[in-house]
Parts: sequence; C-alpha cells; structure tokens
Amino acid sequence: MAATWSSTSHAQGVDAETRTVARELARQGADAFERHDYATALDRLTRAFSLFRAPTISIMQARSLVRLGRLVEALDKYEETQRMSLADDAPDAFRQAVNEAKGEAEELRARIPRVLVRVRATSGRIEGLKVQLDGKPLPPALLDVERPIDPGTHQISVTASNCEPVARHTKLAEGERAVLDIPLDPASTSAPPAAPEPVAPKAETAPPPVIESSSTAPWGWVGVGAGVAGLATFAVSGAIALDRKKSLDAVCHPGCPPDAADDIVSFRRMRTISYVSLAAGIAAVGIGGYVLLSGSRDSTHVGVSIGPGTAGIGGAF
Repeated sequence: MAATWSSTSHAQGVDAETRTVARELARQGADAFERHDYATALDRLTRAFSLFRAPTISIMQARSLVRLGRLVEALDKYEETQRMSLADDAPDAFRQAVNEAKGEAEELRARIPRVLVRVRATSGRIEGLKVQLDGKPLPPALLDVERPIDPGTHQISVTASNCEPVARHTKLAEGERAVLDIPLDPASTSAPPAAPEPVAPKAETAPPPVIESSSTAPWGWVGVGAGVAGLATFAVSGAIALDRKKSLDAVCHPGCPPDAADDIVSFRRMRTISYVSLAAGIAAVGIGGYVLLSGSRDSTHVGVSIGPGTAGIGGAF
C-alpha cells in the first residue's frame, strides 16, 4: 500500500516529510489490523488518510469499521472509496481498491439491520414531539421510514409537551428488520393545577379577642357530678351488701335457714346496685372530663401586638 503512492503523492502536492509520516501511519494501521487490534488500526489509518487521500487507505478504514461492528459508518466509507477520482497514471493498487470497495459495499449492505420508528397519537394531537435514538435526536424526516442501523441494543426515548414520556429498547442482529410502534396518549396528561396567588400577611396591631369558654362546659360538669354520685352510690350499696354477706356467713353452715331468705335477697340486690353504680360512675366521670378538656382548647389563645415603638405578646389559657 505504501509503495504504490509515490507518484500520486506528488500529484496531490504532498511534501516528502508528510509522505513519510503518512506512510509510517499507514504501515502501523496495517500491522494493527493483522493483529486484530481494529481500534488502533482505525486510528492510524484515519490519521494517514487525513495526510494522504488514497483509496488503499480508505478501504482499510472501512474494513476496520466492519470489524468494530460500526457497519453504517463502514458502508459510508466504502461508498466514499468508490467515488474517489483517479488520475490516468494512478497505480493499479488504487484501481483495485476502488473495485473491491464496490463489491464489499454490496455484501455489507445486506448485513446491516434496519429499523422503523413510528410514533402515533391514540387520541388528540401530539405537541412538542421529540424522539431520541441512542441519546441523539432523531430528525422528523426519519420517522415512519426504514433506516439502517448498527447491530446491537438501541434505546429510543419519546417525549412530548402534552404526553407522558415513553422509553423503549430493541436488540437487532445483522440483517434483521424491526418496527417500533410507540403510541402516545395526549389525553392521559392533565393540566397541572394553578398555583394559588400569594397573600400578604396582615400585621397584628392589637391582641386577638379572648374567646369565651365553650358552651359544652356545663354538660361536662353535669357528667362529672353524675359520675361522683354513681361512685357514692357504689360505696353505700357495697357497704350494705358486705354487711348482709357477713350476717349470712354467720348463719349459713353450709345451707341457710328459711328465715334468712330476706337477707339473701337484700344482699343480691345491694351487690347488683353497687356493680351498676361503679360502672355508671366511671363512665360519667370519663365523659364529663373529656367534654371539659376538649372544650378548654377553644378558650386558649395567643396574640401578638405591634405598634410604633412597642411590641408585645399576650394570651389567655
């Protein structure tokens, strides 16, 4: 490759130093290609081509791109090689490179996968549509048409000003074709609620009025009083029941005599009254206390006063 470009390099106006550097880079690229180090090969060949545009270098760039899986770029490089104009005295190696580029391009074209991206609205109209393929914007002209793409996994993201964003991914093998149909529903996104208008706080110039005790307070005291009365009844009836039981224990060994029937009835009655009074008293005290405590919150207030040269805080509890 390097030995065939001497006369052509003179035609391109390349000086001896540039020719030497380009020749060395091309040799390094060819050696790296033989070692299957295709990334290094592409780098050296690209540098050499920037110094000396020869089809023998260009076709090696395309072959390196193929080995790296960058088939779309490789096809473009093959086509660039085919379009290179050659002088009448161009070396046979240059003409052979151009012819080989044509055959290899046709073979590569059949291996390149193709994808069609279609975005459609399920209802309404899509506004502000943006589509990205592998992080790069996809022009609207490439929607709904099949386009070549490298094999591998690809990410597609779709956004619109009136739709929820959608993301998809697809994996394509060589020669495979795929259609990505992405539906968007503008009706699924409702307008955000309007922000409330800010209201400037009012400066307090006087303490707030004292709130009178809640009207439920009397009922609370009634409940507490009823509870106390119930507990007192429990104490009295319980004492009477214990006295009756003491008397019955003295005469019942183990059965009770007939004349103790009245004491048994009285004992059972007082015992029942004491149990009921205890339960009712506790319930009444609890309800009355709750009413008093909950009502007391309404009577608590704190106020701040601000005036010319003065400030203060006050409250009622």
